[in-house]
Amino acid sequence: MHLSGVGCALPSERVFNQEVLELIEYYSRGVYAGDLRSLISGIDAKLRRAGIVSRYWRSPKQRPIALLRDACEFALKQSGIAGREVDFVIYVGVDRGFAEPANASFVAKELGMNRAKTFDIADACLGWATGTEIAQALFASAPGAVALIASAEFPMRLNGSVLPQCFTIASDDDLESKFPAFTLGEAATASVLTGDGPAWRYVHESHNEFADLCTVGLGPASDYAGPSPRLDPFKTRGFRAYGRELARHTIGPAIRVLRELLSRMGTPRVVFPHSVMGSIVADVAARVSPDLTVFSTFAEQGNVATSSLPSCIYRARQQNVVRADDAAIGWIAASGLKVSAVEIIQKI
Repeated sequence: MHLSGVGCALPSERVFNQEVLELIEYYSRGVYAGDLRSLISGIDAKLRRAGIVSRYWRSPKQRPIALLRDACEFALKQSGIAGREVDFVIYVGVDRGFAEPANASFVAKELGMNRAKTFDIADACLGWATGTEIAQALFASAPGAVALIASAEFPMRLNGSVLPQCFTIASDDDLESKFPAFTLGEAATASVLTGDGPAWRYVHESHNEFADLCTVGLGPASDYAGPSPRLDPFKTRGFRAYGRELARHTIGPAIRVLRELLSRMGTPRVVFPHSVMGSIVADVAARVSPDLTVFSTFAEQGNVATSSLPSCIYRARQQNVVRADDAAIGWIAASGLKVSAVEIIQKI
């Protein structure tokens, strides 16, 4: 399987840490039970340690579907494949506009791919890697097929799952589950996959006992999950992520899956990580091998969930960091809790 084309469309507003701090201060004023100035100073220091400088959020006039269309059209042009040649459209984003039908159906409609098979994958930040793995399985029974993997991550709409609730801090304990929201960015990406070439290799490790460490609720938690101190049974919506616990339980599996894939394929030219907490990614990579080169967009774009890997690849291609025959690895940690490493074989 080959990654033949990749596109990324960022929204127009580049938001720096200071603007995020101002939003937290605005929504927490009169709510936080402590010294608000000290709170903001502490969050500022944590953002700096995480390695994030900015992220992109859309303006009120920008529509995710329009940005996603731009990303798809770029990826198709880069691959030299016409839209009518696409057999499968797979939507993998955490953010989505519809529970029914598949969001992929509206992507295909926007691009005029009216005969393509469409479906969605819900697999947290692992969605892109899982989408490629499913596409590879489909290619086994459909030689010569083409798949388009689409992701539109735009969670920062007002009164959505993040704003303003995650920016409203009532206590230090409250901050524990809300800090990861301050690193979220927005992006639309598209990847064109063809079934020719060698099979990609995958290494996975799952720890479902930690499924409640990062959640985006859609309904009453008590209706769909057992009791947990991390799930509010009375709230029906919202993003929660316990960053320190996630890191503690992720580092070991992250090292193991990366080492296992490296043992199978050798040292790649570049590792593309799921862009979350750049300092942790750099530390784990150094512990695995001093020879690894990690290319991340986290400092500029923040955590863009399923759009992380394709946005890294897109930027690396722009900067001529990767060539057509370069071996590369995608490396993802996702809520659930799961960690994966995937071989990426390109055709440029």
